[in-house]
Amino acid sequence: MTAEVKKCVDARLNLFEQYYTVPASLQGEVDAFTAAINRLGEASSSAAEFESAFAISPLQQQFNAILPRLSPKPYKMTQEDKANSRRVMKDILREDKEQIVSDAVMDAANTVKIEAESAAISQAREAMIQNDTLDDFTRASNMVQDAKNLFGFLGKKFGKKK
Repeated sequence: MTAEVKKCVDARLNLFEQYYTVPASLQGEVDAFTAAINRLGEASSSAAEFESAFAISPLQQQFNAILPRLSPKPYKMTQEDKANSRRVMKDILREDKEQIVSDAVMDAANTVKIEAESAAISQAREAMIQNDTLDDFTRASNMVQDAKNLFGFLGKKFGKKK
């Protein structure tokens, strides 16, 4: 295996040792993957050839299937890692700030609109109760809804062409 191919192989295999704990139940599967990726590395003459072969081989799917089933090892972040993490988070927030503000404004506007509609409905209902027209309105509203349901049913029943 050439040195450049070995780097590619090691990059994947070192993940298992450095960042994950392999449970005993998966050790056989990880060992089989390790052997297969080493065989592919031996058969590849360059890193580009290895990467292309790995991407189209079942090894890529196998690798992607193994990783989520492993337990990540605890990792103590260095000051540099923390600074980088803060920098990335600031960049994300800066990029999303306009969208976040826009979403918040839209949410607030929708809340005000819904509350205003609810208040208007409540006031109209209260006025009907005071005028003793709520019962008449309810009966008329129910008749209209019943008519819509009946015509909708009849339209479905007789409107279909066979």
